[in-house]
Amino acid sequence: MTDDAAWLLAQHVCRTGYAHLPASAIQSARRDILDTFGCMLGGSGSPGIDELCTVTRRRGGLEESRVLLRATRLPAGSVST
Repeated sequence: MTDDAAWLLAQHVCRTGYAHLPASAIQSARRDILDTFGCMLGGSGSPGIDELCTVTRRRGGLEESRVLLRATRLPAGSVST
């Protein structure tokens, strides 16, 4: 047994089944997923998206990130602090 909080959380998540979830959590998750897909679909054809993809590709790097709703991959973004 470990006192690592991440391990305990992972065990709890793995033991939790769909039937254990409250109806309100399921309803919220469904709404949020639908909202996410709606935003992706709505924004996918917005002005500037093609240019954004071009700029991102020109930055270089492995094309390891799939771009949803497009048949392409782009380099994953990097964050430096």
